[in-house]
Amino acid sequence: MQGIVGGPSSRGLPELNTALRGRQGQVTIEVVRDGKGQTVNVSLIPALAPLKRQGLTFSGLLVTERINLDTADSNLPPLRIEFIKNGEAAARVGLRPGDQLDSVGGQRFTTVARSA
Repeated sequence: MQGIVGGPSSRGLPELNTALRGRQGQVTIEVVRDGKGQTVNVSLIPALAPLKRQGLTFSGLLVTERINLDTADSNLPPLRIEFIKNGEAAARVGLRPGDQLDSVGGQRFTTVARSA
């Protein structure tokens, strides 16, 4: 990746995140693809503010909805373990922060929000 068109080059993801902060809608990015520079128009997907995200705790772990930033990630399970308290059931069975949850007790969930 080179950077945002009309902006400075980005050397990595942290610099790109900084350059994209506050932008909305479409943005044109300069990329190197197959050794050639190209421009690509992409739509920005707004993320929820950290204080607006929801989580669910049980068995000593905190589960949140995974933020999908890449279409390659779209087939991953929708829930992610964010935190595990040492010594609790989740830690004892070998779960780790970053693990993806596909189902709980055989039931697949897509959200941590309480259903009505």
